[in-house]
Amino acid sequence: WKLGAADSDAEWSSLYDAVGGQLGNNLPGETLTMVTVQSERFFEVTFTDWTSGGNGGGFAYTRTEGPTASGYFVDMEAGEGCEGFVSETVSFEKMDYDDPTLVYDSIAPGIWISRGDDQGLINASTGESFWDNEGPSGTQWRIAGSGAAWTTFYGAFGGGIGNQILTTDLEMLVPSVNQIWLMDFTSWTSGGNGGGFAYTRTSLAPCAGCTSPVAVDYNPDALLPTPCNVPVFEEVQLVATDIHGNVTEHTAYMAAVDDMAPTLNIFDLEDYTLYAGESCVDEVDLFAAGYPWYEATDNCEAEVNILYDEINETGIAGCRECDRRWIIQAVDAFGNMASDT
Repeated sequence: WKLGAADSDAEWSSLYDAVGGQLGNNLPGETLTMVTVQSERFFEVTFTDWTSGGNGGGFAYTRTEGPTASGYFVDMEAGEGCEGFVSETVSFEKMDYDDPTLVYDSIAPGIWISRGDDQGLINASTGESFWDNEGPSGTQWRIAGSGAAWTTFYGAFGGGIGNQILTTDLEMLVPSVNQIWLMDFTSWTSGGNGGGFAYTRTSLAPCAGCTSPVAVDYNPDALLPTPCNVPVFEEVQLVATDIHGNVTEHTAYMAAVDDMAPTLNIFDLEDYTLYAGESCVDEVDLFAAGYPWYEATDNCEAEVNILYDEINETGIAGCRECDRRWIIQAVDAFGNMASDT
């Protein structure tokens, strides 16, 4: 229990401690949060009546089930390989001859781990016996760290459960919630003597050791847009594989567009002579000397514009002497531009 909402700063404790003792004086009108440890369900509880002083034990409340509160579980620490993942460690024990329909570990909706008076584990929510599924239905098992194929609880050991379980850590997978737990069994009653057992389970990061999706049969250089003025849509197959060989595939469509500007190269213009004998005219053609003075290249066709501006000019006997700056701009069909002077 804790006073207030599940995400309040109050500490989890007993009902008595949560309200600071004096139940009869402190409970009526208070709203608290109650968590059921085995089934991990959270309830907002408001007490409306409480009979004190040994006068019959009457009480009344209203309770409303709420979502799981992440701050409850003990031994919280960041999981490896998954940013923001919080590992949860929960301890569970069933005593000998406890009724498995009343004492069970609620792992996920419809997955209640328990055991009869003998044999192996069952899913108590289904009414099954151990040999119906050789272990809890809705779960898969293997020796921890083995990387072996998932199998039944019984199959993970190859039989002889009671002789091995206290010295063998297991991994349990619940496919319905895509979650894996590391199972450390601390007690196990054998020989049909009550079916008691205990373990701690620690959730493992679902993305630990997995790889980010990678593209296969995909070469970016092969997606050159053709024609160059429209995007090209290519089908790309994405494949994600984890360390256990589980694979998920997805088909995506990628738009390839040209974002590469043309390349310009201006040749050395030192001592470059304009066509001799002519005066300085507005349209001076540097190609007139019969020698190219620049080149423009692009992965697509590019249009080249040649601009110029006057820096200064001096009149000389019927002619103009000018310092001129030429500006070369090369633009391709996608609008990517390169310029130089």
